[in-house]
Amino acid sequence: MAASSRMGVLAVYLTLMAAALGLGGTSYDVLLGRRDATTASIDDANNDIPTPFMDLPALQASFESHGLSLHDLVVLSGGHTLGYSRCLFFRGRLYNETGTLDPTYAASLDERCPLSGDDDVLTALDDTPTTVDTDYYQGLMQGRALLHTDQQLYQGGGDAGDLKKSQTHIIIGLVTNS
Repeated sequence: MAASSRMGVLAVYLTLMAAALGLGGTSYDVLLGRRDATTASIDDANNDIPTPFMDLPALQASFESHGLSLHDLVVLSGGHTLGYSRCLFFRGRLYNETGTLDPTYAASLDERCPLSGDDDVLTALDDTPTTVDTDYYQGLMQGRALLHTDQQLYQGGGDAGDLKKSQTHIIIGLVTNS
């Protein structure tokens, strides 16, 4: 695995570990540190982070550039089981992708994030934003993905039926095996 891939996985791990600890979970010691560089660049790091507006091919390309697979993409996106997003990052999905949103969910989002509202209003990424659970993945299958990128995980295969079957298989496996 390339050094940048290890760092990305480590960053996700540390984030999830901190979240789990904050919610009363357990931890274990992990050695940290880089052996491949003596400097770090926030600009370089930010250039490698996928945006919430990417479609599935762009997400896959971003992950593949770090040696990660579609399965890795779907699993690591499960980190969205915790936290919130600003209206700025999902307003386009809310008002331009209505065919992929559950109507009741869309109406609740519209109340929190009107078309001309405040970009900084926060909305939970799933129904249980302080709990590590499978609600995020279940929401994807029910049209309750908040971010465009999240909905792409489930419906972004377009005409590529095998890809959608693969994504669905991964998601259902994660939901049923937890």
